[in-house]
Amino acid sequence: MTQQKPSKKDFVDLINSLMGQKIMTEDQLTKFLNDAKKVKETKGTEGFLEFVQKTTNAPASKDQLERLADEIKRSGNPVNAIDFLIKEKLLTDQQARKINQAIEHTKKKKRKN
Repeated sequence: MTQQKPSKKDFVDLINSLMGQKIMTEDQLTKFLNDAKKVKETKGTEGFLEFVQKTTNAPASKDQLERLADEIKRSGNPVNAIDFLIKEKLLTDQQARKINQAIEHTKKKKRKN
């Protein structure tokens, strides 16, 4: 049995759930991903990281974003990324718990389908 990856809808639902209100739609996520891909292709990783910082108002430095990307590539595990964000004080323990709960909810939902 192959594991299904979360859909864009799952990811949008996760973001909206974490924010406590509807702040993103699937169309907005698609546009963001397409724009991010174009920036990566034309300006490389450095340009991509600047794009992420600018569009998300991420409170992370480019160095932190680079290390986060490296951690995700190295481990392939979102839990490790969350641990990294806690260690860098970019997420609180409470925020991390909410994210983990939303991820588990999505996994359960996928298993039912």
